[in-house]
Amino acid sequence: SNTAMTASSTSASNSNDSSTLSSLLPPIAHRDENLVVYIGEAPPGWDPEFPRQAEVEVEDGDQNDNERQQEPLVSPPFALPNPYGWMRDETRKDPHVLEHLQAENNYTRSRTAHLESFRQDLYKELLARIQETSYSVPRFVPSQRVTGGQLQEWMYYIRMFEGKSYEVYCRAPKTGDMEHNNWDGTLESPILPGEQVILDVNILAQDEEYCVVEEVEVSPSHQRLGYSADFSGGEQYSIRILDLETNELVEDGSICTNTDGSIVWANDDDTYYYIKLDSALRPYQVYRRVISRKGRQEEDELMYEESDEMFWLGISKTKDGRFLLISSESAEASEVHFVDLKLESTQGAVVPVQCVAKRRQNVLYNVDHRHGKWWISSNVGSLPNMALFTAPAVADCEDSWKLVPSKTSGTALFDGNIQDRSLDDVECFDVGAVVTGREDGLPRLWFLRLAEGHDSVEGSKSTVKLAAVERLEFEEEAFDVGMSSNHDFYAQSVLIAYDSWRG
Repeated sequence: SNTAMTASSTSASNSNDSSTLSSLLPPIAHRDENLVVYIGEAPPGWDPEFPRQAEVEVEDGDQNDNERQQEPLVSPPFALPNPYGWMRDETRKDPHVLEHLQAENNYTRSRTAHLESFRQDLYKELLARIQETSYSVPRFVPSQRVTGGQLQEWMYYIRMFEGKSYEVYCRAPKTGDMEHNNWDGTLESPILPGEQVILDVNILAQDEEYCVVEEVEVSPSHQRLGYSADFSGGEQYSIRILDLETNELVEDGSICTNTDGSIVWANDDDTYYYIKLDSALRPYQVYRRVISRKGRQEEDELMYEESDEMFWLGISKTKDGRFLLISSESAEASEVHFVDLKLESTQGAVVPVQCVAKRRQNVLYNVDHRHGKWWISSNVGSLPNMALFTAPAVADCEDSWKLVPSKTSGTALFDGNIQDRSLDDVECFDVGAVVTGREDGLPRLWFLRLAEGHDSVEGSKSTVKLAAVERLEFEEEAFDVGMSSNHDFYAQSVLIAYDSWRG
């Protein structure tokens, strides 16, 4: 018989305050022996509410059918005991679950009360080792001209203040040499001249038991700010849009809810993309939203949906602003779709979602864009490591991938087989690309400068030609290094993060 997953009783310890004895007894979670999870193939008429092993669906005509995992499901299904299943509560509102958690907290406090003085001393010691009043490195975020003329360019950074729990997001006008500032280390002193606070999370978190801001993204003209926040702890974010000129909310978080927190602006201040979560909190739908300026709001458009429960979605924007990338990835395979944002701006309408290369079993790949070419890191061909490819920036280009050759030998720079060198990621800029990876057991950065004009033809199938390959060197024998946050496609220098083994 089918047994619904509901709790028939509560935890054994409903109150830890009745006596000293009860406060010393650990709460015991009730076992409901009638609760089960069904494993196997669903027979006709199966209630979809019953959790069970997922089925693998393969579309007719899939060229990769033979490569897909085709393990048969158990038939008929059998019941796996799940006596503590009643404690799974996605709503975080079940009184039985909350009561048991409160009992556990009370028990922990009662057994560790004698450590309170030590706990405070330890907290003070840790706090003394942190520079509470600090700031992140200011980063230049380029602006795009929209109707209305000249736009101000800004440097963006985050400040932390002693005694405050949350970040303060700031910006300042970009003027001349921004590498040095005259900050005196005080709370009151601005990091850069003309500093503006664009989002104080401490104010946002007032009267909230929990607050996490996942993403903060400025619009192309820098006149609007999009940010996502979670006030429940359930990792379900609502999106707010703030007008930075009036400091008023354009959208207050009541419209775009149940998202994964991602925000990607199109090439205007009225359009952005976001991801919805399914019932299992899996990012699975990408939506395009147009903010109404005329009082009548259009319905958000579903751009892409990932139906395979093994895959999670992510969205990003290429540094040159040309494409929105929709990445769908599992532990063993990935697939990237794209939206041409330049074409969208030109046409003033939605453009189709296209696929870079269809997913293949055990093939992972990541994509960036530069001057009409995809730059791709992938383990295609059962490679032990990722290899570096380029291909024309068109749809369904998997047959056009070409390895990036080294400057001197003509062999592949990263072919996925080199024993002492591996590729992690590639980040594209106007003058070339920066590759992160490992060599000789250490994290490494390589700067690839492209021959001028060699690959600037849109859709060109030619192999890229490197003018220079330089590995960044350090004096220390052991270190950690990687790319930091770089937003300017036309930058002549990049920001990196370096950690010394000396601390």
